[in-house]
Parts: sequence; C-alpha cells; structure tokens
Amino acid sequence: ESPGDGFAYYLWGVALRRSGGSFEGFNLGTAVDEDLMEAETWAKLGQLQAARGWGDFEQAQIFMGCRDALTPCHYDLLHNAYVQVKGWKRFLLLDPCHGYDLYPYPQGH
Repeated sequence: ESPGDGFAYYLWGVALRRSGGSFEGFNLGTAVDEDLMEAETWAKLGQLQAARGWGDFEQAQIFMGCRDALTPCHYDLLHNAYVQVKGWKRFLLLDPCHGYDLYPYPQGH
C-alpha cells in the first residue's frame, strides 16, 4: 500500500499551440519535444484529420496520470486523438442525444 491522500491525480499541459502561422512549444523536456516534432507523428495525425474531416489543428495537449487516476465525465469542444503509452484506461462514451440528461460541468463549457 502506498502513502497518499486517497486521490489519484494527473498532469495536464499544452504541448503545442498554433500561434499565427506556426506552432509554439511548451518545453516538456527534450525527449517529449523531439517526439512531438517527428514528421512521422504529424503525418499520422494528418491522415486521421483528413479521414475524419476535422478542421485545422490548433493545439496538442498531454495528460500523464498515475494508477487509478479518474477523469470526471465531461465533453470536449475539440476533436481528440487518444494515445495510451502504458497501462489501460476505460472510457464511457455516451450518445450526444443524452446530453440533456446530464448535468453541465464545468458550467458554460
């Protein structure tokens, strides 16, 4: 049993953001920055973007969590591509027609 406060936390940060006609990075360390700049990575994201008919890429975010981290039920305003590096995560996806049955969180999101 590990010590702690009984909660599981995760780290969230912006990895890249569109700034004018280019992207600015947020220095998450040399290894992460280099991975984000690989042409193969962007080619794969471009294929996904084209296949789904998504708009222009605006921002890349990174989430790092520990064992048993929980993300509250929410919706995102932007399209997402999820990559699991290690372990597993369970998703509960709801049909948008049930949105009116849910409490808004955070309010105004």
